[in-house]
Amino acid sequence: MTGFSFWKLGNKVSDLQLRLLSVFGFLFVAVGVINQLQPLFIHNRNIFEAREKKVRLLHVYMYIVGV
Repeated sequence: MTGFSFWKLGNKVSDLQLRLLSVFGFLFVAVGVINQLQPLFIHNRNIFEAREKKVRLLHVYMYIVGV
């Protein structure tokens, strides 16, 4: 959505609104989504450190892709 907000922008008032919408989306919506997903990643990191890190069978990147 943010990428198409910058597609073929001119100098009109509606183009300024699209720019402001994308900044709003980046600053507020993205931060809220990151804050909601952070406990999930912390939980998975704790599982990895308790179970998979000691065995050294699975690298952390492969564990992230598998989860």
